[in-house]
Amino acid sequence: MSAAPRRFRLLLMSVGSLVGTGLLESIEALGRERFELIGMNSEAGAVNNFRMDACHLSPPARQRQALLAQLDQLVRRYDPDLVVPTRDDDVVALAHWAHGRDGARALAGSVRMAEVIRDKWASARWAAENGLPFARSAIDAEGVARLIEEAGFPLVAKPREGFGSNGVRLLLDERHVAAALAAGGMVVQEAIDPSPTLTAAMLDAGMPLWFAPVQPGSPLALAMLDDDGCHFLATWQSRHVRGAALDTVLLREPALQALAMDYGQAAWRHGWRGLFNLQARRNAAGEYVPIELAGRFMGGTNALHRLGVPIAAIVLQRFVPGFDLPVNIEPLYEARAVKQVVTHLVTGEQETTLRETGVWQRG
Repeated sequence: MSAAPRRFRLLLMSVGSLVGTGLLESIEALGRERFELIGMNSEAGAVNNFRMDACHLSPPARQRQALLAQLDQLVRRYDPDLVVPTRDDDVVALAHWAHGRDGARALAGSVRMAEVIRDKWASARWAAENGLPFARSAIDAEGVARLIEEAGFPLVAKPREGFGSNGVRLLLDERHVAAALAAGGMVVQEAIDPSPTLTAAMLDAGMPLWFAPVQPGSPLALAMLDDDGCHFLATWQSRHVRGAALDTVLLREPALQALAMDYGQAAWRHGWRGLFNLQARRNAAGEYVPIELAGRFMGGTNALHRLGVPIAAIVLQRFVPGFDLPVNIEPLYEARAVKQVVTHLVTGEQETTLRETGVWQRG
């Protein structure tokens, strides 16, 4: 009898995230039986915890030393083929964990670049230092005053270390600017092709019961950086509701691809390895202007898989020795990947076990 095929063991950080959901869907499309999945998550009730073979309750990212200690413990216990971050906080933590560890199987690069990617103000400064375009940005009253003079309202305020559009505000007047600056830890950017918002004029007729318009998301470009260099993977755009990508199409955009490669090559020179994502908006002149960076899988990973660009398989083929699952790249430019809600059952026993013991295991 022939030996059973090898199972690839992945340690997934923050597996309960939307990015984790997209990655799981891609893995299931590749063949779930070929993977052993170990999860980490700080929320005991997240449904993805119980789609793992084992899941460990983890400290929140702000408790970095405790999180790094748990990474040490889990890597010793499970010896994963690859440790995969799924949130921006994870990217920084994993870069710190892997620093100085020869042969660390972590989808992350240098600490310096992880910090640049994580902090939107640091991203703007790094881009300027490398001669790369980036949305005009400011973090203090003097800089914001110049931004108002140059770009006018609306402006966009974002937490410097935010993620998933959490805490993002459209600033419509000086009062909003003052509130954003008083909050601290915010970066203010020019609003390039701004999304619909609730203006004072709209509110004259009362507060809408629902306000979550379908919005055109920012065009995205993704590259993979390995020891050999920077490799372009895809450009795409989605329609969103409250930050969740619902309807995704691949883009044929040579200008965006070239911009992503310029960024990726600069990041490669500064020691980044793994995935490198560029989020941009088109200005009035039709030029792509970057607004954010990321160093991980994106929420549209599963949509790209369905559109013929299996990002997860491409990455695993490069970073997991012996990965033998087929990687068929056949981009579908005339198709849409449409997300629908899927229902999963989480029992009280599962959640209680994870919360009280710190670990849940299948079967």
